[in-house]
Amino acid sequence: MNKEQLQALGLTEEQVTKILDGFKGYVPPSRFNEVNEAKKNAEQQLSERDKQLADLKNNLKSSEEVTKQIEALQAENKATKEQYEKQLELYKVTNAVDLALTQHGAKNLKAVKALIDFEKIKLDGDNVIGLEDQIKTLTSDKSSNFLFNTEEKGANTPVGMKPAEGSQTKGEAPKPMTLFDAIAQKFNQ
Repeated sequence: MNKEQLQALGLTEEQVTKILDGFKGYVPPSRFNEVNEAKKNAEQQLSERDKQLADLKNNLKSSEEVTKQIEALQAENKATKEQYEKQLELYKVTNAVDLALTQHGAKNLKAVKALIDFEKIKLDGDNVIGLEDQIKTLTSDKSSNFLFNTEEKGANTPVGMKPAEGSQTKGEAPKPMTLFDAIAQKFNQ
């Protein structure tokens, strides 16, 4: 969360500063997983390229063959890089969707993600474009809003009742009624 988001929750400037100071150097799990995944892929690609170069060195025959083999390896490496970038972007989008759904109170991430059109979601740096509109649609639609926690404070109060309503005296607690008085009141209505 950033400073504006914390202030939107009703925290004071001092509280926001203390919270942000307490989390300096903190890496969110989604970012850690993203970097860790990128590192694993980079190590894997590096070992594959080392193996390719060793094979190339062992099989040196003529300059024509070497040139063809190098061009084939370059094409293969380019395709691998593109595939890796697509995987990384998908991983970033998935993490961003999970985070946004959690922040909006999704009860079951898997069920809600099934209703989201990932083709309409684009990444622009750290910003996710197209996701907020889909979440608003899902939370406002009666057929899907049950997938989100939308209860407000005081939602457990029965409809039509207000706490302390019906108190006859102000400032004093109501006097307990005897069973006889309760029955008499019921029949006198």
